[in-house]
Amino acid sequence: MPSSVFWWRLSLAFPPELEESLVWKLQEIGIYQVAIQYAPEEPSLLTLCAWLPANEWSELEREELIDLLRLLAIPFNLT
Repeated sequence: MPSSVFWWRLSLAFPPELEESLVWKLQEIGIYQVAIQYAPEEPSLLTLCAWLPANEWSELEREELIDLLRLLAIPFNLT
């Protein structure tokens, strides 16, 4: 019987000029399942979506990731 894999979805709105840096930073910490959503009606804002396997990311690790993203957002007034 196949086992079910559950995923956590991380969604983050950001300005286009941070796209490369954000994707690079996530890959640097081992997050490779990412997608960038573009909305034609709001070209000044993109949404990054990342998927984290629930069995590989403990609650503490997810909290640490959120803290890291908050620190990255501060210089760009994204908090």
